[in-house]
Amino acid sequence: MAPPLLLLGLARMTATAAGPLTPRRAAFDGSLRRLRLLAWTEPRRHLAGYVRQVRLVQELKENDAKCRQAMDSGLYLLFHRLAPFVQRHNSGYRATWLPAAEALRVLDVGGQPPERLHDAVLLDCTPDLTPRFALDTASCANKGALEAALDGSFMKMRSAFFLLSGKDAHMLSKGQALLRWHGDHRFSGRSGRLSLRDASGSKRTCPDTGHVQYPQMAPVVIVLVVDGDRCLLARKDIHPPGMYSTIAGFCDIGENVDMAVRREVAEEVGVTVSSLNFVFSQHWPFPSSSMMLACHAVAEEGHTEQISVDTTELEDARWFSRDEVHSAFSRPVPPEALSGWAVSSPEESSQAAPGDVPFWVPPKWTVAHWLIREWIQVPKLGLMSR
Repeated sequence: MAPPLLLLGLARMTATAAGPLTPRRAAFDGSLRRLRLLAWTEPRRHLAGYVRQVRLVQELKENDAKCRQAMDSGLYLLFHRLAPFVQRHNSGYRATWLPAAEALRVLDVGGQPPERLHDAVLLDCTPDLTPRFALDTASCANKGALEAALDGSFMKMRSAFFLLSGKDAHMLSKGQALLRWHGDHRFSGRSGRLSLRDASGSKRTCPDTGHVQYPQMAPVVIVLVVDGDRCLLARKDIHPPGMYSTIAGFCDIGENVDMAVRREVAEEVGVTVSSLNFVFSQHWPFPSSSMMLACHAVAEEGHTEQISVDTTELEDARWFSRDEVHSAFSRPVPPEALSGWAVSSPEESSQAAPGDVPFWVPPKWTVAHWLIREWIQVPKLGLMSR
């Protein structure tokens, strides 16, 4: 079937033809009306479903009683001290949505009352309008008992990001960010008193001043610097061995995206850029909750050979040829790179050294991956200002 907008365009163009109303013309006009109906019905049906979802979420945010009632029949992602619960699936891992009854069973195993279910935060709702929540089981001291009851494990978020699908990682990211925000903002900045959260977890209110706080994200620029047929990638000591990524950093007060990109690149690798293009954005849970603003930038001519790495920020940075990057895309993530990452605490980790692992790039659903992939697929990106 042709796309609805194409059908609509065909209907509009053909409808402009003049002529007497013959039986054939009448039948043709009837076909045009059906084309117009088809062109508008499908988008409207999809839009109506999405509108119902977002309006239900908004209603639950504004009505505490309805939100608590929804918790009794919702779905849950579980965390333990902000480490998400995952289960093995085929050759990898997956996030698991638990029905409310199962979440209550987990709380019981951990010796917690059922009222703890109301500590959850609202995430979204499914197309069939089932609300979904995130719940931290930190109050349950025996993490091992919970893992045994659920047949899975609580994994470090950074580990989960390399082992899960993009869809799972996005929801875990949102859940952890909201849970972390509440843990970090328990007290009012106006009075010092313990603030009160609403049922959905979408805000906190100072009991003395009435000041309302909402979860926020910090703006972060992330940029792929290119120079013709090569790009500049870097790694930090927190990265898995062998992984190189794009340059990123927080925006300072008073900066726009352009200013932040130019400053970060100059600070971290000593390179100046002559032009840049904003591409897209992505929520990122690290270090707490960030809005990644992704850009492509071109290194200024005459300032590309000398890289001066700020070792307080980076472990290494260097230029990679298009062929090197293309090879990194064609190979799977080296298993040895993630050995020691699928654990819940640093002391359990035993990683390979960076030099022991082939060069590889971030997972395919990350903003850094898409910046690099776009450069691979569109060679002219390296010549934007040349």
